[in-house]
Amino acid sequence: MLKNVIKKICEKPLGHLTAICARPGDGRRNFSIELANELAMQGFSVCYCSITRTKKYLQNKLLPDVHIVSVFPKCSNFALKTREQGSVVIVDDLSAFVLQEGLKEAPVGSYDKAKIKTELMQKIREFAIQSGRQTIVTDTFAHASNTDSMLPIPKEALSFCDRAYI
Repeated sequence: MLKNVIKKICEKPLGHLTAICARPGDGRRNFSIELANELAMQGFSVCYCSITRTKKYLQNKLLPDVHIVSVFPKCSNFALKTREQGSVVIVDDLSAFVLQEGLKEAPVGSYDKAKIKTELMQKIREFAIQSGRQTIVTDTFAHASNTDSMLPIPKEALSFCDRAYI
């Protein structure tokens, strides 16, 4: 699947948003790390954004050419630290960003996760278009037993994507 995703990314003009969703334990993070490394080896400027893994952990997994940003919520312009046009931005674990954004509004469980996720996806889509960057967002189903009707990213949020791999 990795080669297929890379091929699709290379075929599209800049400014597209892709979602990659998987069940817990299905290797979503490993896939996104491999994707970042493969794109960097192909000469793409890659920015990897995560708040669930330390910078040291990511430095041990990612090639030195991959720029690591581990503080998305602090700055809504999270990937503007990568100034080159044509770069690829990978946002790892959208649900973690939603949790952090939700905690700004209310205690755990009392905020609208779907609404926040949809708003974040809209902002990320606008960022992709305005900055001319290929942007890839990953997320995980809440439980391994979830059905496909219980998508990790709401349908409204998926509507902002040019493609989704589930």
